[in-house]
Amino acid sequence: MATIPVYGKITPKEDRATSIYEANDTMKMLGYMPLPGDVKSSEVEDIINAHVPNASKSLHSFMVSYGIDVLLLGYIYGKRAERARRAKKTTQTA
Repeated sequence: MATIPVYGKITPKEDRATSIYEANDTMKMLGYMPLPGDVKSSEVEDIINAHVPNASKSLHSFMVSYGIDVLLLGYIYGKRAERARRAKKTTQTA
């Protein structure tokens, strides 16, 4: 099994002076987004456990939060695409 080299100290989000969700516009958008009701964080954890079963607790926690952020971004893009299709369909029939 390959190891991931880590240089420096990894600090938890709580110790940072500024939130990661203030880093850029995409992260700000994700910071305001709640987890959709039909999505469970345990599903993200299942995927991570399948890929990296022996990850340390801090790495596992980071990967779960990262996975949820990526999932939410995909959810946002999916909603945008759905709205665009609906708007296109409405303008074609009008």
